[in-house]
Amino acid sequence: MVDWLESFDATYPVGVSFSRPLVEADVISLRNIGLEIRFNIPAIDSVLVGYATPEQHSQIATLPDVVMVEPYGRLHFYGDVQTPSIKARNSSEYPVGAWDLNITGKGVNIAIVDTGIDNEHPGLAGKFVAG
Repeated sequence: MVDWLESFDATYPVGVSFSRPLVEADVISLRNIGLEIRFNIPAIDSVLVGYATPEQHSQIATLPDVVMVEPYGRLHFYGDVQTPSIKARNSSEYPVGAWDLNITGKGVNIAIVDTGIDNEHPGLAGKFVAG
């Protein structure tokens, strides 16, 4: 279980990852602790079960072949700006910038899966974690 979820004192939406593909017994086990599968993600042997109580978080973690209980939030897509690109500030190429949309990035962690990242860029100073 994700460490901070263990001490969380309220219901929170969680995803459950298994070490193998989901089987009917898993569905029954989740139902027996009061949860319904909201979304099945077979490509990664995981399901989203919606809001669960702290007690249910612990119960999920004890189910057979569960390898991860983790929180998930809500995705916000900005279809008008995600393609082809968006810059933090306006430019002649991209007239609308993220700041114009009140997107600051404050409190957001970003993972960049790319071998071409410039880990010496001043904007990444103290923030870059090699993977």
